[in-house]
Amino acid sequence: MLQRTFFFCLLFGCSNLWALDDQEVGSGAQHTLKEISSQNPKTWAPGEPLTWLGSDRLEPLLGMGLDQFRLFVASPRKPGYKKTIHYLKDAEGHEVIWAEGDLRFISYTPTTRENHSRSAVVGYSYESTPYLLDGRLNLQNGQSNWYRHAHRHYHSQASGEIEMKETEAAPFGVESAAKFVSDSGCYFLCFSGKLEEFEGPVPVHFLAHTSSSWALLGQLNPAIRRMVSTSQFFNLDDYFIATYSGSITAIRKSDRHVTQCPSNWALNRRQRRETNQGQIAGNCIMVRGNEVGFLDGDSIVFENIDSLLKQASWIPLITPLNEPLSEGGARSTPLESIPFQFYLPIVLISFLVGAGIVWFGRYRMTERALTMNSAPAVLDSSLGHLLVDLSKRKGTEMTTQQMDEFLKLDRVSSPETRRARRSREIQLLNLQAVARFGSPILERKRQEQDRRVIVYHILNVAD
Repeated sequence: MLQRTFFFCLLFGCSNLWALDDQEVGSGAQHTLKEISSQNPKTWAPGEPLTWLGSDRLEPLLGMGLDQFRLFVASPRKPGYKKTIHYLKDAEGHEVIWAEGDLRFISYTPTTRENHSRSAVVGYSYESTPYLLDGRLNLQNGQSNWYRHAHRHYHSQASGEIEMKETEAAPFGVESAAKFVSDSGCYFLCFSGKLEEFEGPVPVHFLAHTSSSWALLGQLNPAIRRMVSTSQFFNLDDYFIATYSGSITAIRKSDRHVTQCPSNWALNRRQRRETNQGQIAGNCIMVRGNEVGFLDGDSIVFENIDSLLKQASWIPLITPLNEPLSEGGARSTPLESIPFQFYLPIVLISFLVGAGIVWFGRYRMTERALTMNSAPAVLDSSLGHLLVDLSKRKGTEMTTQQMDEFLKLDRVSSPETRRARRSREIQLLNLQAVARFGSPILERKRQEQDRRVIVYHILNVAD
């Protein structure tokens, strides 16, 4: 269980210290916030973001019979500070409304907006995947500042608090996975960043709502190449859909088959993102049945996914793994071995100490570099034999296989472990080069003739 005292420590100085009565979201909240807005204009009372656009914008949305919407609002006290209002309704008619990142206010009566939360939690749930289970709000994954987690939380009907469902140690990569939630559990597509730039198989894990054990289902179909791990899947009647670069990825619920195709809704989201209009106040994403809606000027446009996919070609979302996952594929997230109520102070202290060490090391290395000639002759063993060898190959390129042989990784049998160690050692080499010469020594590129092939260009850092 997430202890309330822990979150008061986590939220030291946050706005929960002046939280109002559970049901007070209107003028009383505004009056109290005036007293402290001069010191911190970003603060807000529980549920207050629901008032930032006014009821004349929120009430029509609640009356449209939507299954889900995300409404972007802006603080009247802090220019550019935005929040997202979330609304969900399940097949049984249960509803919930809340503001992203603020679990001090959760209302299961959106029209009256009575607060049913007693939590003190602010943050920690950003970019989580929300869903209703047994009529209560649940949240899978999330992040707070620099920390991403793979936990699942739920709003307790008995206590009104946010509590955590314990699970086994999470498989490697689950905290950053693309995910969608079905009636029976949550699916995790375990890759990070853009899928077209990800090397190797993408494991697909499943966590049932009623289980604490993770199941490996296979790998993401290699034919799917256009996706990003931060994609947010929307739950329609018959599909899970996400957008990326003007196209949608649609997963059919009946058989877990997938297709990708262009979409006006996806194109609108891309255009808004490229023009920094994606999260302006008043913008809204809507879901109703098998339709998705968006604002086009002052008009609401719905796109029917059934019609869009009528001629689509479908392939299985999940295929068998060609080889077992390595030990790297089963690693738990780094912080899960530490008791939950203690890990943040420990990590914070470690981060500050590590940052100090890195800063001092870089300062000393930079100071030393300033006293040295820039000719290749100065590249001695103090930089490490790998950096010395690379500097002798300036202007050339290495394939992934050649890089593995150079780094002595060609004997590592597991592709996942080899890829992780390759990435880490290249980062270290570039950090050494930056500290000494002010620029990295290796640049990762794709071959123009075959974009699937990665090459590493060795830069001339000694010039």
